Amino acid sequence: MLTDYAIKYVIERTGTEPITLAELTNYIKQSSGITAEDNLMNDILSATVNEAQEITYKQMNDELTVTAKVSMEDPDSDGNYIIELPYANSVITITDVTAIDWDGDTVIIESSDYTLRGNMLRFEIFSIAGYYFEITYTATITAGEQTAFKESLMAYAGYKYYNRGDERASEGVKILGTHIDRTNWI
Repeated sequence: MLTDYAIKYVIERTGTEPITLAELTNYIKQSSGITAEDNLMNDILSATVNEAQEITYKQMNDELTVTAKVSMEDPDSDGNYIIELPYANSVITITDVTAIDWDGDTVIIESSDYTLRGNMLRFEIFSIAGYYFEITYTATITAGEQTAFKESLMAYAGYKYYNRGDERASEGVKILGTHIDRTNWI
């Protein structure tokens, strides 16, 4: 069971994009080299990847640097503080965990004070009342994992390109539906 917590995160896409501009222009049968169109398609690519990551809760770029700010109220029913970090399909390497109290004073949390299994982070310290946590980590996926999303991402980007200004929010869920991880849904 997870701890009752709130999480906000900032993502820096540091790795390779899952689709290149050349792949998208070929897929939608548009010529490249027209600056305005290339800029539009790059914007659509970026928006498509961001939306896909939010819809599927899966990582699309091969590497992300994530800074998560987490506030936890009470432990779960077993007395544990466990949070689920985005993204479940990633290999996560934690760089830094800092506890910050409401006065702004910081405490660096040592790696011996938490365990990470997959994307589940469990704090081994039990005196965390009055703190929120800033967790910085790198999330990576394999090229094979990234390739699994390519066709759906191109279809969604193509849809966004041809229907710009006339999009329905449900289309992303329909097109990306096969990649949505529903195992944690209630």
